[in-house]
Parts: sequence; C-alpha cells; structure tokens
Amino acid sequence: MLSQNSQLQTLRKSRYEFASTTYDLLSLTLARFFNFRLLSDALERSMKFSFSEKHTWQQFVYALASEGNYYR
Repeated sequence: MLSQNSQLQTLRKSRYEFASTTYDLLSLTLARFFNFRLLSDALERSMKFSFSEKHTWQQFVYALASEGNYYR
C-alpha cells in the first residue's frame, strides 16, 4: 500500500509485515545456496518503501556484508 492515507495505516502495517516475512524466508533460502547478490538486489529495491524500518535495513546490511560488499 503506497497511499499515505491515515485510514489505511493498519493495512499498510499488515502488508509490510507480510513483505518482511517473505524477505526473511527469501534470506534463508538464498543463504543456503550462497546467493547473497540476488538477496541484496531484492532488498535494495524494497528500501524505497521501508526507509524507516530497522529490520529491513539490518537485512540489507547483512546481505551486503555476506556478499563482501563492505564499501557500499
């Protein structure tokens, strides 16, 4: 939900939680196959929608560190 309408706040929160759970599962799956580049690309695309969410930023940092991309 990209609308900033205050009436849709609960729907936005539930959609974010669903997306966060999906990224957690994606992280587990891609880490199993050492495919951290694909994970960091997927998380980078989600940054514009979750700029204030600490969990998503931490996942992004861990993916970049696992990929060996320390200076990004």
